[in-house]
Amino acid sequence: MLLLNLFSPELAQLLHGSKLVLPAVSFANVPQLAVDLLLHNLNFKLVARLSNDYLYPFVSPIDTSLLVDSSNYNNELVSTSLEVFYSADYNLTTIQQRAPVLPGFTSLFISDVLINSLFKKFSFSEIIVLTSNDMGINFNNNNIFTFHENLNSIDSNSLKFIKTLKDQLFLIKDQNINLKIIEMFVYEGDNFDDAQILFKTLIKKYLFKDINYQSILSNNNKILEKVPKNQRQQHLTATGLIKPISWSGAYGDKPVPNSIEEGIFG
Repeated sequence: MLLLNLFSPELAQLLHGSKLVLPAVSFANVPQLAVDLLLHNLNFKLVARLSNDYLYPFVSPIDTSLLVDSSNYNNELVSTSLEVFYSADYNLTTIQQRAPVLPGFTSLFISDVLINSLFKKFSFSEIIVLTSNDMGINFNNNNIFTFHENLNSIDSNSLKFIKTLKDQLFLIKDQNINLKIIEMFVYEGDNFDDAQILFKTLIKKYLFKDINYQSILSNNNKILEKVPKNQRQQHLTATGLIKPISWSGAYGDKPVPNSIEEGIFG
């Protein structure tokens, strides 16, 4: 399937009634890392690209995995800053945002791109926003998550993006938008483990009717049977999830070179 035009009836029919998972660019980029796990473990396919007028310019080689069929990316050669993915297996849509919003354009980005181009157009059955925040302002240290089941529960400690989203939705007074927000408090550093916790929490809290977490792990093990045993671990996280190529080497997880040829002179 070719990439669809954002305004095409085919895309509207494909996404209509699905659940949307939306990552907010926030503390330590944990939501984006969690969406990476969604894309590589739930058979998502790239279906469209959104306007990047309000984002920093970004382009890179596609962020895939050796265990994921390249056709999931419609044989595209590059990833861009704002892309739409859909999983027919779970009737689930997600956005991957790879660049932050330009200073001063948050309100326009939310109103023009998210609300007008997405929320209003595709009639999602539920919109789940993933956010992360500084553990230093978490006053409930026994719980690293705050779940906002409605807009009224968003307080002054929430991220600017979330508060702006709340204000914009109140302006349009659209009662048909079923919005949920998962806010995770983290420390900044190696946040791969945080992403896996957020991924699992998202499934068990809001997607459990459609997705079984243990089934994901079992399916990944079946995929791995095609990979030589000595190479299997480099494709999986410690919890058994498929990880994308972009995670390799980040946070210093590559093996330490032990020879001159492989070291600083290699």
